[in-house]
Amino acid sequence: MPAAERAARSRLFDALEQAFPVRIAGRQPGDLGGLDAVVFLGSEAVSEREPAGHGLPCLIALRPERSPAGGPPANVDLTADRGVDERLRGRRLRDGSARIARPLAVGSGGRVLAACRGAPVWLRSAQHLAPRDIAALAPQELDAGEALRERLGPGRFLALLPLVELLRRITSDLAFSPPPARACFLIDDPNLHWPSYGYVRFRELALHAEEDGYHAAMAMVPRDARLVHPAAARLFRERSDRLSLVMHGNDHMLEEFGGKASENRHQAALAQAIRRIAAFQRRGGVPVGHVMVAPHGVCSEAAARAMRLLAFEALCISRPYPWLARPPHSWLTRPEDSSPLAAWDPATLVAGGLPVLLRVPLSASPDRIVLGAYLGEPLVLYGHHVDLRHGFDLLADRARLINGLGPVRWSSLADIAESNVATRHEGDLLRIRPFSRRIRLDIPEGLEWLRVELPPVHGAGGEDTVVLSCEGVPELAAAVGEELPIKPGACVLKLRPADALNPATIAPPAWRPWPVARRLAGEGRDRLTALYGRRFRKRPVAGAVPLAEASTPTRSSAPMS
Repeated sequence: MPAAERAARSRLFDALEQAFPVRIAGRQPGDLGGLDAVVFLGSEAVSEREPAGHGLPCLIALRPERSPAGGPPANVDLTADRGVDERLRGRRLRDGSARIARPLAVGSGGRVLAACRGAPVWLRSAQHLAPRDIAALAPQELDAGEALRERLGPGRFLALLPLVELLRRITSDLAFSPPPARACFLIDDPNLHWPSYGYVRFRELALHAEEDGYHAAMAMVPRDARLVHPAAARLFRERSDRLSLVMHGNDHMLEEFGGKASENRHQAALAQAIRRIAAFQRRGGVPVGHVMVAPHGVCSEAAARAMRLLAFEALCISRPYPWLARPPHSWLTRPEDSSPLAAWDPATLVAGGLPVLLRVPLSASPDRIVLGAYLGEPLVLYGHHVDLRHGFDLLADRARLINGLGPVRWSSLADIAESNVATRHEGDLLRIRPFSRRIRLDIPEGLEWLRVELPPVHGAGGEDTVVLSCEGVPELAAAVGEELPIKPGACVLKLRPADALNPATIAPPAWRPWPVARRLAGEGRDRLTALYGRRFRKRPVAGAVPLAEASTPTRSSAPMS
């Protein structure tokens, strides 16, 4: 209300209708028939009186948000009030529009949920029959090609947050239960040629991870899988709770999965990577997750389609549509080719059904990490061995931040993918929305049927068959949307493409000397850099600031030499 605001923000409200099981209608004040909640936009007068139909949950959002020219974003303090989501309580986040927010008057019994410079900017009233929130800022219309997720990110969250909280409250009995909070550190490039790689000494890393409560995955280049050091393999087998491996390209070339190569070339490279990793697992006995971490953050749509056909569980990269823009530009630069719900769910399904897990740098702002956790995103923080040249304090600092957001399960990237599923119980029916190509389920008592409902999928692709394997029950197959009989116990569910490819039947790419030379040079550089750095560590460069000093002070990290 008023009705004109629905049309003025059509893209925003259409996106929210896709994100939540609601219909958002434009109404005039007083027209409350059949409503579950009311949102007043832009009218300051309504904050001073009780709206008609006071028994409905209500949000009053006053001044349209905008980012004033000049000056840094303002600090917004979320309070410890129980009305604030657990992951946001007591957090200080930054917002560019908060500097123009007018302070709100706290009436009798009012509770402050957020404040800027000590003045309330989000309140909840306790004087009404249903929760009534007043927010200083109202969200503006989405730009063409802008994702809803970009309105809940670093520097811009305050205007949309109260509206999302209202929609969560009124749809709680209809919504799917999200997957649990999960996290993983990801280090690009290490292999098991030796018990260390660059500045990463695996045994010391495992001990540090145990003490500080985190899991670290190594993104290993399949070309490096030919050699495995017995002690390194034994450590990864014994400490699989703290260390794991995942695939990192095939040869680690810059444009390995770029847009210039054909889909057949991508299929050949990916099939070769699978075969190399299978041989490595036979030799070393160390499992490697079938999640692809794209080298250099490059992945074309054709490469993503090939990953789906070759049974990769997910792709891990920094953008929901990897072939579109890179930050700081909008994720969606071609609105006709994308969805406003990009990165809103635990994964974005692209190229006909390949899930994309977002990852962010270890240096990402706390705001980015906190808001990602609020949206239920698996927290995958990545870096390289040189990021740990001053020790493991950076990992300890980030682990402390993540562990302070509430219960979180640290695990491998493969485990994150396999648990990436939303569920809903309806009588004896279990409805699931998988955000991975392979899901592990623990079926509780009282459920007899299972139905798979795919989340929104971007891009054309072939049909998928649901394949269900449960203990003591023959394998079952059905089309997406059909119901399958289930029994209590552990189950594995896979989405199998109708045109799936067998990696054993795909010829490898033609041999070239350059990928071999380039990878040898890259590994040699990483090892020599660490060797040189350890030797001259006691001779710091004037003016250099260690990473550990830039974060919250912690106890000394595990020794690196």
